[in-house]
Amino acid sequence: MTFRLIHSVDKWLPVTQRWIWEQYRNLPFSNQIIFAEEVLPISPPASEIRVKPDESNDLLSRLSRKFRNPKPWRQAELDKIGTPVVLFSHFGNRGWSDLKLKADLHITRFYGYDLKRIIQQDGRWEERYHRLFKQCDAFIAEGNAMAARLREMGCSQKKIYVIPLGTSQPEKTIIRNYEGGKVEILIASGFTEKKGIVYALQALGELKQEGRLKNFTINLVGAERQDYLPDREYWNRMQTTIREFVLEGNTIFHGYLEFDQLRALALQCHFGMHTSVSAADGDTEGGSPVVLMDLMAGGLPFITSRHADIPEVVTDPCGILCEERDVEEIKRAVLEMLEPDVLSRKSAAAIDRMAAHFFWNDIGPKQAQLINALWAQKFGQ
Repeated sequence: MTFRLIHSVDKWLPVTQRWIWEQYRNLPFSNQIIFAEEVLPISPPASEIRVKPDESNDLLSRLSRKFRNPKPWRQAELDKIGTPVVLFSHFGNRGWSDLKLKADLHITRFYGYDLKRIIQQDGRWEERYHRLFKQCDAFIAEGNAMAARLREMGCSQKKIYVIPLGTSQPEKTIIRNYEGGKVEILIASGFTEKKGIVYALQALGELKQEGRLKNFTINLVGAERQDYLPDREYWNRMQTTIREFVLEGNTIFHGYLEFDQLRALALQCHFGMHTSVSAADGDTEGGSPVVLMDLMAGGLPFITSRHADIPEVVTDPCGILCEERDVEEIKRAVLEMLEPDVLSRKSAAAIDRMAAHFFWNDIGPKQAQLINALWAQKFGQ
């Protein structure tokens, strides 16, 4: 018995969710289909996308739809397929919404904000997730920390499978080296509290004040979410930190960069900083930020934090791990990166680790193997 794989998402596809497209294009299944509420103007290619129909929202139209076709549009599309279906829901909240659909096998992959922040903001999600954990067939976590979080939330260990996200093989790699002169530092992420950017900025600012780091540039890549108040407030906090430590002359704001542009900029930098933390609103990385893998593959070592599944990606000697919010430890890590031979050793180790464990052309088949095994387990084939 063959099946078709359906990727269920809210939107196809925000630029910050490139890793969903990478899963789609690296799974060796033919005739995959995307289900999405809408397709964003700049979206990666997909062979078949089914989108929620445009519908008038006036009362008469809503009543007409209710009596004419009570099925959710996604179920109506599933009914048209005519072959067995594996439903792959991206994000836990999407998985819960998809419980109303009739699929032969249902898999949900969690990513980050859907683990804790969503429950902290709306307590109803605790009960919703209990229902999801009971009815959905399987769950994929990025690493062991995320898997542990799913268990804490009530998911059976028997349903949890660990498969990391990954990165594509870069066109160019450079083993970094430092022999004096200007230090180029890269901070690339969304401007949100869980990224811990202010602690990296504070550490660099204090090193500057102490005279232990004089000639350096902070290449800041990213943007804040205007539609979310805590992110707007965090952006203000970042700017305040830059002013407080007189880092205006050391900081270049690049804004958002496309994937290839970011990798090109990273090749000009000595090391990156990604000092993630658990945010006040409950948000965490959940797994590990994909940008770490994207840039480590080209040889950029990172100073980062012992947070979520980051330690499963950034191991010694390919980076330096610090405790969350520990500015003194971050300062020591910056100085360690600039010691003789340290940067080159960590840079080479980063390239080797990504190639050995985190390329999509290896992860895609592993995820496909899991899907096939789950199908065989359920249907005895």
